[in-house]
Amino acid sequence: MGFCFIGLLCHTQSFTDAINGITTQNMDQVSANLSSSVELTINSKPSTLRKSEALKALGSYLQQIQPTTYTKGHNGNLDTDNYQVGTLSSVEGKHRLYLFSESKNGLVKEIRLSAVQSN
Repeated sequence: MGFCFIGLLCHTQSFTDAINGITTQNMDQVSANLSSSVELTINSKPSTLRKSEALKALGSYLQQIQPTTYTKGHNGNLDTDNYQVGTLSSVEGKHRLYLFSESKNGLVKEIRLSAVQSN
């Protein structure tokens, strides 16, 4: 992740690196930006997992949907914690991607990924 001088920049870099890893299915890049415990929700099925378990579950789902691009929707903060929401496009369609990080270390603590129903 690198050294960050300003807290918000740490979060932004963690999000950017994690999203790039998700989009390219580079689980090492995702891993470097995850907390040791991750709340992972895939298509409305939530679970709290150790980092290694979360990476395995996320990697399996990403292999299935084959992501192609990410478009940032918006980001913000809740108290001192940060989040980003966007759209992950894949060969299987579009997915809403939500990332949440804690202020204390900037690492991603929560990932939500859900298919967006097309009209």
